[in-house]
Amino acid sequence: MPSLWESTMKHKLVWLLGLLFLSLAWLIRPVQAQSSCSHVDFRLDTTLAVDQTAVCQAAQPWADEGVRIFVYLTDTPSANEDEWFSQLDQIETAEGYRNGTIFEKNVLAFEATTASNAGWSTTLTYGELLYDTPLDQEETAVTRLKNEMRQAIQGGDATTAFVTAVEQSYSINNPPPSPVLLGMGALIGAGALGAGGYVTYRQLVVPAQRRARRRKELQEQLARLQQGIANLLLALEQLIAGSKPEDATLYQVFVAYGGKHEPARDESVRGWLAQCQQAFYAAFDLRRNLQSDEAQQIELEEQVRRWETLYLSLVGSSPRIRNLTEAELRDLLDPVVVLERGEQESQLVAQLRDISRQIQGMPLKVEMMVVKPDEVDQEGILGYLDQVEEQVATLMEAQQDAPQRLDEAQQARLSAEEEAASASPFGMTPTQLLGGIDERLTTAQHDLEIGAYVRALATAESVLRDVEIVEDLIDAAQEHGQRETEIAAILAEGFRPAHLQGDRDEIGEDIAQIKEEIAAGDYLDADDWIDELDTDSQRALQQTVAWRELYQFNQESLTAMQARLVDTARYLDETAEPAWNALQVYPAGNWQDILADLSPLRQTLRALHQEQFPAIETMNSMETQQFADAEAQLVVAGANLRQVERQLQALVSRLAEVETAVATLPAALDNTQAELDKAVRLRDAEDAKISPDVDQKLAEAAANLEQARAFTAQREFIAAVHAQTTARQLATDAYAAADAQVQQINQLQNELAALGPRLDTDFDTIMADAELLPPHMQTESTAEMLHALQTNMDEARRARAGAGRLEDEALAAALTAMVTGLTAVAALTTHAKKQISDDRHSYDRLRDETLAAIRQANRAVQSAEVQCRQSDAGTAGDHALQRARTALPGEGEVTQATRTQLQALKQRAQEAQRDADEAERKAREAIRRAQHRRQAAWTTTSSSWSSGSSWSRSSQRSSSRSSHRPSSRPSSSSSSRRSSSSSSSRRSSSGGSSRRSSSMGGSRRR
Repeated sequence: MPSLWESTMKHKLVWLLGLLFLSLAWLIRPVQAQSSCSHVDFRLDTTLAVDQTAVCQAAQPWADEGVRIFVYLTDTPSANEDEWFSQLDQIETAEGYRNGTIFEKNVLAFEATTASNAGWSTTLTYGELLYDTPLDQEETAVTRLKNEMRQAIQGGDATTAFVTAVEQSYSINNPPPSPVLLGMGALIGAGALGAGGYVTYRQLVVPAQRRARRRKELQEQLARLQQGIANLLLALEQLIAGSKPEDATLYQVFVAYGGKHEPARDESVRGWLAQCQQAFYAAFDLRRNLQSDEAQQIELEEQVRRWETLYLSLVGSSPRIRNLTEAELRDLLDPVVVLERGEQESQLVAQLRDISRQIQGMPLKVEMMVVKPDEVDQEGILGYLDQVEEQVATLMEAQQDAPQRLDEAQQARLSAEEEAASASPFGMTPTQLLGGIDERLTTAQHDLEIGAYVRALATAESVLRDVEIVEDLIDAAQEHGQRETEIAAILAEGFRPAHLQGDRDEIGEDIAQIKEEIAAGDYLDADDWIDELDTDSQRALQQTVAWRELYQFNQESLTAMQARLVDTARYLDETAEPAWNALQVYPAGNWQDILADLSPLRQTLRALHQEQFPAIETMNSMETQQFADAEAQLVVAGANLRQVERQLQALVSRLAEVETAVATLPAALDNTQAELDKAVRLRDAEDAKISPDVDQKLAEAAANLEQARAFTAQREFIAAVHAQTTARQLATDAYAAADAQVQQINQLQNELAALGPRLDTDFDTIMADAELLPPHMQTESTAEMLHALQTNMDEARRARAGAGRLEDEALAAALTAMVTGLTAVAALTTHAKKQISDDRHSYDRLRDETLAAIRQANRAVQSAEVQCRQSDAGTAGDHALQRARTALPGEGEVTQATRTQLQALKQRAQEAQRDADEAERKAREAIRRAQHRRQAAWTTTSSSWSSGSSWSRSSQRSSSRSSHRPSSRPSSSSSSRRSSSSSSSRRSSSGGSSRRSSSMGGSRRR
């Protein structure tokens, strides 16, 4: 009797050969229409698009084997793996696949979430039909499948994710047969496979499926195109058909709304309709050719290309037409949507409503699949049709708006007539003002009666505009009259503005032009002249007012200046001349830079009084009215008067300055000498700390002081004061600079005295601690810090050694360098001490972690060895165990290891532990399968007994359930298996594989 394994292999052999034969036959069969998808269920709680047809086609091989596919994709986030699995339990229960721990035996579920990129975010769940199949056992292949599935979903391509997952899962469960089986299949199934031989499923079947999908898509597109084009031609025929544009129904609508009264529009509409008709009949001919037997024999994609080109010839490539929705496209072809008819066109209304009923519900829009619309440069019939309907819409709006706007224009005209009758602008009567408007109103009324609505509306709009111009003219005339009244009042005072006559001449020309344009009916031109009138009228008033204001300003300025002249003359006599006389007793160097003689000043004052001011009075009089000349002369006279005032004031001030110098110079010279002596004493006492710049200032101060004494002896008091002031400033600056340099160096020396001895001790202590820290414990940052510490200390010591031979600025620089270096040393010693301690502790911690990892991995290897040595385990896990033994380091390697070496040892230990865990898991799985096979064989044998106690059967079934199919979900061995991309370890609540089973069915999640 053949064993269970032999029987299973025979069944698989026959099944593989049959599959090979069916696959080869499928490749050469003609493509047929796909029936509705009844073998895949979808639950898509996501915004991502999923092509369900593509998934159904990919799942057909599973359906042929009796496996039903469930596809679930959600955007709902889960906090962790347990929450995700709980969510899947609820969804599967709601869809009818799960009842507690019982899962449908023949269901394979592909479940994923877009809200996480974790390994568990893509899951396979399947029933007992797929237990112990390659899909249940090939963990590497399944992990790769889910990784690719997750990456595609995270990239936004959910269709590729599920199609590829379904195809790959089938390929995993149905690996290609060996060459021997291939030869047998060829002999049994097909006789001979031809010269090509065998190709793998991935190289042959999958591309063929893709070609089949592409062919199906092209066939569906071809059907959509043929239906859409037929619908468009039907709708267009009833709107534009005819031998000439005038025969088209749409043209009749255009005429019904007064289109004949608009020659330019009529010509454009007839031109567009002629092009529509020409293209329409050409499209009919091309469609007939594309339906011929010869055209249907060409390649399918080329057929689609030609039909898409024909479709674009109808709708055009213009974005405004291509972007219309299905409803908007139907509106374009439905005249009732665009056109509202009156009772007088009842027959035309009935015809158009009949067209509207015929196109309702017809699909018209087709998205391009092969041809790129942007590469087709043509307006298309619908493009021209859209322009025609825009013209019709314009006529409709004019018909609706023209009566109302014309009535408004007539009302506005009556209102303007009332204003004109009472205002009579520039002597114009209402008849003169409104004659041109009345003529156009009569014409517009006639156009309205004959149906020329566009012309009537345009005329009404122009009349409304021109009535506003008439009202502007009335307002402008009234405002000009008010300005003329103000000008007349100024003239009555005796003023004669120089520019007034010119302004009035321009105003007269403006009024004449306004009357002329109004009489000719050119209201727009008259509006420009109204603006000119307003500008010229305002300027005339402004300049007249400015003429009077200039007179008043000149008069006020002249009066004020005459008063100042009197005051200045009195100041000269009573104050300046006595000061001048007093200065004459001193040498000329004390006063000649101010004034050489008083006579020129007296002459200037006399000229202002006797000549300039009388001349200005004459120019600014009402008889002469030379206001601008008077203003200019006032500027000159004012400058002359100010010059005299400044010189007299300077003369008086100089006398006071000389007298003050005579009184204060002796004491000032003594004080300056004292300041100089103080600075010299400081320099002499601290010469090594003071720079040569101080010596230079002291020399200049002494020279200026000596010069001041000489000027005093010569009674040149102004020069003496200047030299004395300079000497004192130099002496004061020299002392301040010397004192600052001394203070700086003293402070630096004090800081060094406080830092030096203590830092020497701290530095030596830190460097000694560093010598005790082995190199393998030191971190790079610690080494860099110690190097910086040594560098700063060396620089500080070098500066200290050379400071004894330096003076002033060089000494200050050296002391500054010493303080800077020692300050850096102080900061680094504190950090270095902590860093050395941290290095010791972090190294010890890493060493302890490495030893712990090695010991834990060693325990895992020992545990795996126990499981792998069992006979039921076979060779399962041996390779992983060998990798673990090879990777496992010894504890002795930790001694004197560097940090990098410790990290590597720790990683090797962790890898060894993972390999050991994998070996133990595989061994346990092999042991479980062996026990399961023995249990199944024993159950089969016991069921063949002709008799047996009910207690024995019950006990046997109870034993089977308890050892393999628990009815509840344990923490680490439930009845379902789910796995993620990282599911290499058994999952209790955080990943891996688990099984749920019962007497009715179980599931596994991976």
